[in-house]
Amino acid sequence: MKRAFFAILAVAAIATACSKSESVSSTGDANTIGFRTVIDKSDTKATLVPGGVNTTMTSFFVQAGITGLHNLAFMEAAVYNKGTAAAPNWTYSPGKYWPTTAGTTVDFFAYAPIKDVNMTTAMSNAAGGTFGYTVVADQSVNNKSVDLLVANAAAQTSVTASAGVALAFNHALSAVTFSASNQNAVASNLIVRIKSIEITALNTVGTFTYPWSATCWSAQATPATYKAGIPAAGVSLAPTGAATYVNLLSDNDLMMILPQTITPATIPGDGSAPTTGSYVKITYNLTDATGAPVSGVAPGTDDVRYLSLATPPTLKFVPGTRYNFQFNFTGNMLTPITFTVTVIDWTPIPPADVIPIV
Repeated sequence: MKRAFFAILAVAAIATACSKSESVSSTGDANTIGFRTVIDKSDTKATLVPGGVNTTMTSFFVQAGITGLHNLAFMEAAVYNKGTAAAPNWTYSPGKYWPTTAGTTVDFFAYAPIKDVNMTTAMSNAAGGTFGYTVVADQSVNNKSVDLLVANAAAQTSVTASAGVALAFNHALSAVTFSASNQNAVASNLIVRIKSIEITALNTVGTFTYPWSATCWSAQATPATYKAGIPAAGVSLAPTGAATYVNLLSDNDLMMILPQTITPATIPGDGSAPTTGSYVKITYNLTDATGAPVSGVAPGTDDVRYLSLATPPTLKFVPGTRYNFQFNFTGNMLTPITFTVTVIDWTPIPPADVIPIV
C-alpha cells in the first residue's frame, strides 16, 4: 500500500461571530435582583448538557459577592427560563434583593450548565472570579462533549441594573470538527470508512478566570489524548473523484478542547507514530463496494495514519473559536495487483522429439 496519500488541507479557525439576542426577565419587585441574558447563538452547537443542543439557553448558575469582600456569600442560585425561547422569563428561588447601603455594589459570575460536573474546584472571587475545570478527553461515547458557557457582570447596583443584570454568555472552550473527502475515482469503488479520530498530547485541566477573554485560561496541565465522537459504526466515504467534503461529526458532537497553545509533532518519514508533540491520528479501513476488505495486514485490519498539526502560524486553541480540520483521501491509495502471463514452450527430447516404438 502507498502511504503518502492524504493530508490535512486546512485548519480553519472560525470565530464564533455572534448573532446575539437579548431576553429580559419579568419585572416584579423593583428591588428584586433580576437577570437578562445575551446568548451567543452561533453555529458552535456542542451539547450544553447530554441530550440537549445549545441553540437556546434554558438555565444557568449564578454566584455573587459584594464587591471588594472576596467571597460569594451574597448569592448562589440556579436560574431557569420559565417562559419560552421567544419570551424568556428568568426566575430563581428564593428571591434576592439589592443591598440598601449606599455605594455597595455586587459582582456576578454565571456559568452553564448548572453545577457542571467538570468543574474541579469551587468558584472563588478572590482573584476576580475563578474556578478549576477538566475537559473530558474521551468524547467518543455517551455524548461527552459538553459546552461551557460563562458570563459575568461587575460592580452592579439596583440603579445600573434596573432592567435586570445583563449577562453576556460566551463559549469558554474551543471547538473542533472534522471533514474529509474521498477523491478517488468513482470507478475505483474504493470505500473509506473512518472509525476514529484522535488528537494527542493536549492538556485537559485548567483554571478559568473571569472575565472571558483570549487569555482567560491558565495553569493548563494533564496531557491526554482527545477522542472525537465518531459513530460506533464509523463514517463511510464513497469515492467522488472530487473535493467533496463530508462532516464527520454532528453539530451535537463537536470535540470540545481546553484552550491552549500546542507543540506540534513531526511525523516520521516511515509513517510511524511520533514520540513527542501533538498530532492527529486517523483510524480507518478500506473496502470495495460490497464491503469486502481490500487492504490491511490481515482481512479487516484497520489502517492508521498520523497527520501533522504544524500549521503556520503556530496553532492555538482560543476560547470561543471553532476549528475545522480538513483532510482528503487522494488517488493511488492502493497499488493494484496485476498479472503477467507467459506460457513456457514444451521442452523437446533430443535429438528430434521422436521416440521410436519397437
